[in-house]
Amino acid sequence: MTQNNVKIAVTGGIGSGKSYVLNTLKEKGFCVFSCDGIYKELLKNKDFSKEIAQKLGREYIDGDVINKKRLARAVFADRKKLQKLNEITHPAIIKNAISKMNGCKLSFCEVPLLFECGYEGLFNEVIVVLRQKNARIQSIISRDNITYDEAILRLNSQIDYDNLNFNNYFVIRNYGGLAELKNNTQEIIEKIKLKYL
Repeated sequence: MTQNNVKIAVTGGIGSGKSYVLNTLKEKGFCVFSCDGIYKELLKNKDFSKEIAQKLGREYIDGDVINKKRLARAVFADRKKLQKLNEITHPAIIKNAISKMNGCKLSFCEVPLLFECGYEGLFNEVIVVLRQKNARIQSIISRDNITYDEAILRLNSQIDYDNLNFNNYFVIRNYGGLAELKNNTQEIIEKIKLKYL
């Protein structure tokens, strides 16, 4: 059945391989967006920086620009600060993402905190990327150049992907190498194309 403006969220725990899945979708010619990318755009907005400074403190602002690393370190160590940041950023990010996706027939958006924010209802489908916890920890440490303890804090700020039921969603298991992940992504693409294109 052909449909227009199909929106699909790609989610999963930090370090699960969502960005690789998104890149594979991009290679296949689909419209792809990333909430992390949108967040980076927003961080360049002076009004957005001002709001964060007002609600969280000026110590995270260098001139007119947010020091992302300093802010991340602070919020992942303090749940109240993280909640405050999320209250500022998430509505703005998701509004921006949905607006961008409205211009595409079939589009995908990487949404890291989809379930935590209750945004799954905004999308036609959800793809969940799963990966073993140890592999995720190592990936976060090497990618973000942070300590093991900092990686654990980031992991623990999200829902527990190891103990949830994802039967209603498309699931990509990232348990092998990149070639296997690409193949698993391709299988899901084919199922989505059959359903919507």
